[in-house]
Amino acid sequence: MTPIANCSIQFRMECPKLWEKLYPTSDDSIRFCETCRKNVHLCLSMEEVYHHTTLGNCIAVSQSDASTPMRMGEVAPWEQYRRGSIQDQEKQAEEPQS
Repeated sequence: MTPIANCSIQFRMECPKLWEKLYPTSDDSIRFCETCRKNVHLCLSMEEVYHHTTLGNCIAVSQSDASTPMRMGEVAPWEQYRRGSIQDQEKQAEEPQS
């Protein structure tokens, strides 16, 4: 799984559970948490993070270090982010590193 580059997601509540321990659903990108009784949506891009955050969904994102568990939880209100900064992060991720 590819991590979201330069990810600076701020969680209001970060979940200590592991993605692998959540209950699978009919959609491979959604798992159900028995503790909080919510679906957790796997986000593979900042656009998906933005989408699920605006809907108030819990999310899961992979870390840059593959051996580190995914970060999951309820994201801080999206108003804390500027829409332009998301696009800037994605552009930076696409630029070759010098």
